[in-house]
Amino acid sequence: MIFLDEIVYRRSLGKLQREREKTVRAYKSKWEALLKSKGGADARDELRHDEQFELEEWDEEIDQLTTRHLREQARRLIVPLPAIDDEKAWFESKMFGFRLLTPEGVKIVRSDIRTEQKARWEFWQTRVTLGLALIGSVFGILAFFRK
Repeated sequence: MIFLDEIVYRRSLGKLQREREKTVRAYKSKWEALLKSKGGADARDELRHDEQFELEEWDEEIDQLTTRHLREQARRLIVPLPAIDDEKAWFESKMFGFRLLTPEGVKIVRSDIRTEQKARWEFWQTRVTLGLALIGSVFGILAFFRK
């Protein structure tokens, strides 16, 4: 289940990043057209403001998707999240008003999730190895006595 969620997250993240990149290219074209037409300072300021607003909107959507994904993974694995009032780990979204993880918070939560996943894998890995060793031993003993 976690693997499928990771695929869905990566796909959604890629889509948002491609859309953001389209916005960057569109504004690059608008800037080139504005410079060719020798637009005034007001037109440049308006274009700069519009570009900044749209890019911040895309960035916050990406941050919101990442925060939602990491919160869900942490909930499933019973990994504690940083305290909501921790300014190093959380920030208030300007566009949507949500509390989102900062890059430092993302790093902390991902590290905690990886540590828990590794611990769970090691738990099962030792048992599977032991089980396979016992099965191999049984077959070895059976083969020895069949001769």
